[in-house]
Amino acid sequence: MKNFIEELKRRNVIKASLAYLVIAWVLLQVATTLLDIIHSPEWVIQAFTGILILGLPIWIIISWIYEITPEGIEKTDEVSENELVTQVTNKRLNVFIIVSLSIAVIVMGLKLSNVFSSDSDKQYSIAVLYFDNMSSNKENEWLSDGFTEDILTNLSKIKGLTVIARTSVKKYKGSKITIPEIAKELDVDYIVEGSVRKYNNKVLITAQLINADNEHLWSENYEREFENIFAIQQNVAKQIANQLKIKISPKEEKFLNEIPTDNLEAYELFLKGRSFANGRALKGRYLAYGRSIKALETSLKFFQKAIELDPNYAEVYAEMANVLIFMPPDHKVFKNMGKVNKVNALLEKTLEIDPNNVRVYTTMAIMNSDYRNNWKIAKEYFEKAMELNSNDATAHHYYAIYLLRKPNADYLRALEHINIALKLDPYSYPIIDEKIIILLNNDKLIEAEKLYNEYNFFYNSIDPFKSELQLVFFGASSNKVALENKDWTAIISFYHRAIEKDPQNAYIHALLANAYNEILLDTINYIKFAEKAHVLDTTNGLFIRGTYNKSLMKAKKYEELFQIVKNSNWDRQINLYYYDLGDYKKSQFYIDKYSRNKSIDQAVVFAQQNKLAETYQVLNSGILSNFEKARVFAILEERDSMYYYIDKEIDIYNVLKFNGFNEVDPYRKEKRYRALLKKNYLPLTHWNE
Repeated sequence: MKNFIEELKRRNVIKASLAYLVIAWVLLQVATTLLDIIHSPEWVIQAFTGILILGLPIWIIISWIYEITPEGIEKTDEVSENELVTQVTNKRLNVFIIVSLSIAVIVMGLKLSNVFSSDSDKQYSIAVLYFDNMSSNKENEWLSDGFTEDILTNLSKIKGLTVIARTSVKKYKGSKITIPEIAKELDVDYIVEGSVRKYNNKVLITAQLINADNEHLWSENYEREFENIFAIQQNVAKQIANQLKIKISPKEEKFLNEIPTDNLEAYELFLKGRSFANGRALKGRYLAYGRSIKALETSLKFFQKAIELDPNYAEVYAEMANVLIFMPPDHKVFKNMGKVNKVNALLEKTLEIDPNNVRVYTTMAIMNSDYRNNWKIAKEYFEKAMELNSNDATAHHYYAIYLLRKPNADYLRALEHINIALKLDPYSYPIIDEKIIILLNNDKLIEAEKLYNEYNFFYNSIDPFKSELQLVFFGASSNKVALENKDWTAIISFYHRAIEKDPQNAYIHALLANAYNEILLDTINYIKFAEKAHVLDTTNGLFIRGTYNKSLMKAKKYEELFQIVKNSNWDRQINLYYYDLGDYKKSQFYIDKYSRNKSIDQAVVFAQQNKLAETYQVLNSGILSNFEKARVFAILEERDSMYYYIDKEIDIYNVLKFNGFNEVDPYRKEKRYRALLKKNYLPLTHWNE
């Protein structure tokens, strides 16, 4: 081995190899920089790297066979072993290596100082204002709106851009606010604006790019046949990226060049349908309630006609599925298939045509989290949607909700994604609303109040939003009082004082009712204040209605409760009604048909019937949270498991819910249960004696 190493030294193989590695590194750095500047495809640099790697063993073989001498390149065996020749060769290699290393240091210094950098790595923010409708027919507003939204969609596919969502830019439609003011309010670097005019079968479109200082950077006029509208949209997006020196990857280029449909009449119908869907009234946080059903029905009619003209129009199927999520489950549109099956069929059809449709993955994630409690699959779909389009505010918004609601909620990551969503859609009050709730879950009451006051102009005109947020703020403030006093009974006094100040507030009465039920186990006051909340309620709020319905179960007023639930048989509480009656067969029927919390509802019904295999299948699915598992084990009379999981529960509000369950009654007098109450600052009552 020693002789072999000596031979490598004699033939200068080691020094030659070192020189090759240094030069190869320098060439790779320079090539990477230059190819990036000219926006070359990724395969070019990959091929160049591969050639350099393959060249190393070839160079080693050559350096073994040949040697550089003062007389030129000769075979090593023929080179004289004269010491002088060897010294000259070594010196030349040493100089070569030193020069190469110096060049390497210089190149590295230039790269670190961004001398070679282009603007392609910068992240710009941009807003696309709604294009003006210049057509003589004002009913063509759907075309200018649709063109705007499609430009926005195309730009959002480019990773070098942060693109503001349509719901926030719509605020400025027809506005006289200046470009610099809009840029400041939206916190963007650039604005795109323009106009659309349709006449006969032609379109005249103007588009321009303006920076935040109102400097016009680019503009273009397009007069084309209507059939070329997709090409215009693609060209505008590419021109903007080019002006900002943003590199469009081959993958992004492919997405931008995709034509959604060859049928222009189907495209018109799609835009009209989307216009109605986007214009629906937003009056509450909860998905299936308070929406303008009529607008959604109209949008579905346009979508259906578009599909009839082009059965392979993927975007239409995706939008239909999204619209149907907002429809109540008992709507006539679900008569033949049921809501979940109908939505799933549309989603599957979309994926069959276009496996990279962003909207479909977000909708599938919502379906798996809200309707199936399949948290793992929902997470994968959300991540896929955000990978395909990081500018999708809806994906970040609902992913934040997912992180908040999933078992063992992740409040910090929920805050991270709701911040991204709000950056992308700063005037979306559902997102603002959700951020306030997430801030409160992170015990950031002051920040939540600041955000609420900052956007108070929204809530002054939207009563349901304002009422729901008051509910959340009251809950957060009262919980803070309880935790500071290390006594949950303190919030009962807090609510009573609040009612004295605002005696007509239905939400505070409902909060007080639940406090009596979950903290003091006081059925009389629970029923009393739940009924008062129901009488005062003018918004048909879900929280109040749910509280009242459950209080009727506590009061055993089943006939009155049945009259309520049968008139709204989509409400998940109909299965709770039969569960409370002990009719588990009927409860299971309505769970399968309507329940959105299907897993926990199924688990408790299985446990009550001692169906152990089915119960443990749900328990082992990873879907249930710790307090839900504890509830199931309470029914199964498995004490150790019940205490184990309720002790693991880190959310105090879930511990309160657990304390309010009837299934816990047999354990309340036990020493371990009394210790659980003490640990969580809950009082001992007559139930515990």
